[in-house]
Amino acid sequence: MKDYILRHHKRMILGALNRSIREGMLQLPMENAETITVLTSAGCSFGDMNFWRVDKYTALADVVVDVDVFGDDEVSTISLYAEMWIGMEKGMEFRMGECGYLEQLPERPYWRLSNYLIPILRKEEIEAGGEELLLRLIPDALTDKQMHNPFVLAERMGLQVM
Repeated sequence: MKDYILRHHKRMILGALNRSIREGMLQLPMENAETITVLTSAGCSFGDMNFWRVDKYTALADVVVDVDVFGDDEVSTISLYAEMWIGMEKGMEFRMGECGYLEQLPERPYWRLSNYLIPILRKEEIEAGGEELLLRLIPDALTDKQMHNPFVLAERMGLQVM
């Protein structure tokens, strides 16, 4: 997904960051205060992307962009983020959200997704999900390991093992 976004939506990301700079939401330290900063792909590098499942049809990508800022005989790098919302109810729709400094990126209360938009679950979440499934479909299986029959479980889920 990261490669797809960078191939097709890099301008959208840079546009959102530039809009934030123009509107005064982001201020980059500049050598000359009168210089208007415009970010281009030549002066930026795209780092990590973290993906989150917001709901059944919506994912959120936190796109990290490192910007080289030239000052008095030195170059410093500032890490920014841009939110990209991905709607998947009717195809794939991309729109930009907030932009900011990476250290101010808010905590996300959503499910973490891999680069392939597959949920990344912790061991406790997997265990809880397995117990909930057994409790709902084969309640005796929680106390009796003899009841752990994949064919019965599949049948009760409406599936067939082949």
